[in-house]
Amino acid sequence: MVGNVYVDPVDIPFLSDGEPVLFDGKFNEKVYLDERMARPSNTARVMARRPVISLPWSLRFDITFNETEFVTEARIKDWFLRGGISVGLSAYRPMFGRFEVDFGGRSVAEQSVAQLSQA
Repeated sequence: MVGNVYVDPVDIPFLSDGEPVLFDGKFNEKVYLDERMARPSNTARVMARRPVISLPWSLRFDITFNETEFVTEARIKDWFLRGGISVGLSAYRPMFGRFEVDFGGRSVAEQSVAQLSQA
């Protein structure tokens, strides 16, 4: 059997207080623009403009997978935990962009079963 990992939703929204953070094209206190000089790939310095979402924010998604000898619940959890500590998300990582993982008190398998039973 081939191991497969599915993430739902495919487009994971950023959440603030449980509600999606929506960007309507206008920056505000929740979504603002960070502008600073950067040196991409050892070339000349350029102005880098990156959107920033104010803290706290979160992502919520479900993972469904076919367990194999290589893809197990324990390994998936470990990948997310290690990624949050040592890799991070977006620019200036791992100084910025590190994250914590909350598995919602249920195992990944239990979450998958609960999701499938709601379908």
